[in-house]
Amino acid sequence: MGGVPARLPLHYTGNRGSGARNVMGTALLSILCGHWRYAHISAVRGDGINPGLLGMKGTVSEDAVRPGIGRIDEKSGLDGISGQIPGRIAPGLILPWIAALAAMRCALRGV
Repeated sequence: MGGVPARLPLHYTGNRGSGARNVMGTALLSILCGHWRYAHISAVRGDGINPGLLGMKGTVSEDAVRPGIGRIDEKSGLDGISGQIPGRIAPGLILPWIAALAAMRCALRGV
């Protein structure tokens, strides 16, 4: 995920927060599995491989993602993510195996 969490307006202070990288990474993994509701986030909680690949310490619960996403102002959130689409997200979208792997992974896990 590189510097994506640093560019988004979600910041935690102290040692009690879940961390922006873990919150955004959990939401990303859930979206890649085709989930469209917060309740479906629990399906990616047991994933022991992908969080490490994204530089996360682990996944977080839907109870951490919902308020985390809610803390992001709409305008600043859209500004932060729209700058990431051309350089980080769009190149991966042209690779046909990305979609096939995501669909296969979700199908195998029954998600």
